[in-house]
Formats: sequence, structure tokens, C-alpha cells
Amino acid sequence: MWRVMLKNKLRSLLKIPNCLCMVYLLILFTGRISALQQTISFQKIPFYEGQHLLTVWDITQDSVGYVWFASNKGIFRYDGYRFKHYILEKDKNITWSSKVLMTIDPQGDLWIIFQHSLYKYNPVKESFDLYWVNSYQNGMRFFSITSDSSYIWLGNNRGAIYKIDKNTFELNKLSLKKDQYQNKILILELSIADSCLWIGSNIGLYKYNYCKSDTNTVPAKILFPSDNFNSHVRDLLIDDGNNLFFGTTECKLNHLRNGMFQQYDWSNKKRPDSKLETSRINSMCFDNNKNIWIASNSAGVLFFNRKSKQFSSSCVDTDLFQGLEPDPFETIFVDKSGIVWVSRASQGIFRSVIPPFKVTNYETIINPADSCKNDYLNNIAELSNGRLVFSIDNNGLLFFNPIFNSFSFVKHEKGKLNSLPCNNITAIICDKNDNLWLGSTAGLIRYDVPHNLFEQYYPEPDSINNHYSRTQNRNYISSLCAWSDSILWVATNYGIYKFNTSRQIFTEKYSTDSLSYIIPEK
Repeated sequence: MWRVMLKNKLRSLLKIPNCLCMVYLLILFTGRISALQQTISFQKIPFYEGQHLLTVWDITQDSVGYVWFASNKGIFRYDGYRFKHYILEKDKNITWSSKVLMTIDPQGDLWIIFQHSLYKYNPVKESFDLYWVNSYQNGMRFFSITSDSSYIWLGNNRGAIYKIDKNTFELNKLSLKKDQYQNKILILELSIADSCLWIGSNIGLYKYNYCKSDTNTVPAKILFPSDNFNSHVRDLLIDDGNNLFFGTTECKLNHLRNGMFQQYDWSNKKRPDSKLETSRINSMCFDNNKNIWIASNSAGVLFFNRKSKQFSSSCVDTDLFQGLEPDPFETIFVDKSGIVWVSRASQGIFRSVIPPFKVTNYETIINPADSCKNDYLNNIAELSNGRLVFSIDNNGLLFFNPIFNSFSFVKHEKGKLNSLPCNNITAIICDKNDNLWLGSTAGLIRYDVPHNLFEQYYPEPDSINNHYSRTQNRNYISSLCAWSDSILWVATNYGIYKFNTSRQIFTEKYSTDSLSYIIPEK
């Protein structure tokens, strides 16, 4: 969301005449917190008029951008302006013994488990459809839920995990242990990464490779070999680098990667009156920089900086957390725009206050060996390392490094073999490998930024050497759109083309006259 806002702001602000290039960069601090060195203010947000004794148990965000809240008063959806209320079953009361839990599957569907029933949100009807009911209740309750592309996984208070096929709703049951202690085991957390199900319980952390195992195989124990039912694994976080973080009933954040185990102690951040045996992590989440936010019962809200390995706490570092009392918090979540949502039992939800935009004016950008001689920046893209790329009208590319506040230029250099083929760049798209796909007045250009290599592709190669005006130029690319990881849509003066980035060829063309399908000549 912040990238779209940044791009729109830049388009409106950057076309300012000057003898040298004037660049206004909007730096949005919300959602870009790399270290808690600034004050974060929170305010209480009412879901509805007359709100009373509201407790939020779970928070998530769907692919559209809606933020969902599961509470003891029902389900609430936030669209950025207002909250919409949903009730699952009018004849059932939601209590502490029957929490509502949510998961978003890879297809973007929202699933909810409430008491003994599984629901799926229907965006067409804007209601929840009942998909499955557990007929074997007998005092059983669900404590956790997760999903992959094919299955919904549910953990209960009897040491069992239910694997439900989303298409057939066929049910398979997996037991964490098959002995006399099974009915005392709580499956508190479930998370999936690389076809493995990670299981957090009150007897430790387990790993189950469900692609190589059947439902009769007991998951492998990873940590906490004791069976004293005190090693509660609280919440599981897994990032793209297979770093696994989880909490326990001690003042420690646990980190597991490639079989190596490390602990980070936050006992100096808890309230002085809190006892160690009651100190626990209730909820955790990553922010946009993969730093960790924690809701705890003894240190309030914690922020863990993964680079410095340091904690900040709303109970101790009160100057950094404004608007939060040093009380226990139940659930925490950071949405895609960087807003921090945190819930307190019976007190509702608190939200971080969005600070105003900070505008930094970069004026008269001059490199000792070069300078920006044009007034207009037409396009913007972001590389994986945070560097920003701008196209300068008829003057190549401008790179900005926000860490060092430094600029560099990439231009066509006559006589140099490996330089930007064309200075007039009309569109920019960055793929996951940090290739810049550039639309230009001389066809499509691939710029391999890590290796500083250029390749050029022409929609109409027979027209390369013809000297046309801009409107007659058949290789003039006006716009680009990424359809998938391997497909680009390319708009030109004479048609719309489909370009395969893996095969690096134009595969299809659509005429702009009748939009009829045309097979390109070989």
C-alpha cells in the first residue's frame, strides 16, 4: 500500500521545472520500522457504539487488504474507514472456552473455526458458509488452525490434529503421541513451511513432513523432551529464510534455524511485579522488515529488532509506547500498511497512530562525473534491497539508495558496448530476480542490475532501421504490465504484445484496431 501511495505522490510532485533535477522523495515511516528508535503512539479504536468487554483473539489480513478481527462479539472486518460486523451463529454464545480462530489459505480464502464448526467466507454473499461440523465433540475444543493449498489443519485439546481436504472434506486424524498422556496434550500452534507442519504444544515443538508421512506416523520432536506439560510453545513465526521463532512460558524468544537453537532473554523488560512462571508470549507477528512484535502478559507489547537483537517494551520503555498501559495484551498484528494492531482482554483493540508524511527535498543532484539535466521523472520502481529506480525523460535512469542517501545514473554511452541501449525510458517493471524490464522508444530492454548487463528485444524487428516519427514507431513501447512471473504485457503504438520473460521472446500480438488475435510470423 505504501509503495502505491509513494508512486502516486511522486508522479504529482516530481514534474517541477528547474535547471537541474529536483527530486521530492516521500519517506513513509509507517510500516518501515527497522529499529524502535522513534515514539509509537497508540489509540483505542471502537468497533461499534457502546462497545463493552470486547476481547479480540485473532487478527489477519486477506489478499484484498481487509483486516479481520475474531472476537467474543463476533467477526469484524475493517476496510480502512469503518468496521463491518458478522455473526457466525446467532444461537451460540462465544466464550473463552470456545475462541474464534482464523487462517488465510494460499488461494486467499478466509477460513474460521468456531466451537466445532468450520466456516469459509463467501465474498459474493458477504457471509460465512458452514463447511464442516465435528460430530465427535465430547469436551473437545480447537486451539489452533492453519492451511495450505489443499488442506485445513486444526489442533485440539486432546493431542490430535485434524487434516481436512478443502475439496472433498475428507477427514484424517493425526495423534501427537499415542500413550496414556494423549488427552492431556494441547495443540496450541500450527504453521506450515516447505511441506512441513510445525506443531507447538504444551509438551514441546514438533515437526511433521506430511508429504513423506502417512497419518499413522507420529511427528518428530524437535525441542523440549520433557513430558511435564509445562513447556508451552506459544505462537510460531517462519520467514522466507526458514528462520523459526516461537515463545514459551519463560521470558525468552526462541530462534531455530538449520538445527541451531538460540534464545533471546527479555526478563529485564517485564513488569517488576510479574513472576517468571507466569511470563509468556501470547501472540507474535512480523512487521514489513521482518522484525518481531510481541503481545505478552508480563511485559505488555514488545518489539524485537533482529539486527541489534534488542527488545523494547511498553512496560519499561514507556517513552517509546504512548497510549498503552503496562498491562497484559492478548493479540498483536502488523498489517501491510505497517499499522500495529494490539488487543487487551476485555478492553478492545488499540491501533498505532499514522504519522504524517515526512517530505525530504533532494535538489540539485550532481555527480562529479555526471549530472541530471532534465526536469521530469516519469516512472519509479523498487529493487529488493530497497533502492529506488527512476526514469528520467530522455536521460536514462536514476538510482537512489535510501540508506546512504546517494544517487547514481545509468545512461546510454555512445561507443560503449555495455550501456543502456536507449535513454528514453517509458515504463519500468522490476521482477523477483532484480531484473528491470524497461519500455523504451527502441523496444523492450532487460537490465540485469546485479550483473550490470543489458539485452534488447523488438516487437517489430523488421522496423528497427526505419526512421519513423514517434507516432509511427512500431517499436515504441508506451506501457508494461506484469501478468505473472514469466509473462509481460507490452503496449505499443501498433498493438498489444505478450512477452515470455523465461524464453525471452514475444509470443502473441493483439491488434489495436480490432483487438483480434494475431499469430506472429516466425
